[in-house]
Amino acid sequence: MIEKQRKSSYTIDEVYEGMMTMDSTLGNRIYNLRTQKRLTQDQLAEKIGVSRQALSKWERGEAYPDYYNTTALAKALDVSVDELMGEQKDTPKDGPSRRIRIEIRKLHQKTVI
Repeated sequence: MIEKQRKSSYTIDEVYEGMMTMDSTLGNRIYNLRTQKRLTQDQLAEKIGVSRQALSKWERGEAYPDYYNTTALAKALDVSVDELMGEQKDTPKDGPSRRIRIEIRKLHQKTVI
């Protein structure tokens, strides 16, 4: 088996492309997990203490939850932060990995609601 090597540096276009992929799928994961739990946007928004409009923007990928709202979302949806952000399901539920924390900060700097 040929093992794919990680690059030590990336162009700005590669970083942006990776973030856009993450951005679009984060909203999809929030939507899918919410509907699996049979929650409306109003119900989930109330559980985590944000407006329905903010949650809607997250699901559409127009804005991103900050670290605290990401943690609240994961708890309300009964998943780990890593799973919410697209990591494997077998990660512990006690907090995000370092890579995920960095990605959350990047998204937070981009747009926060």
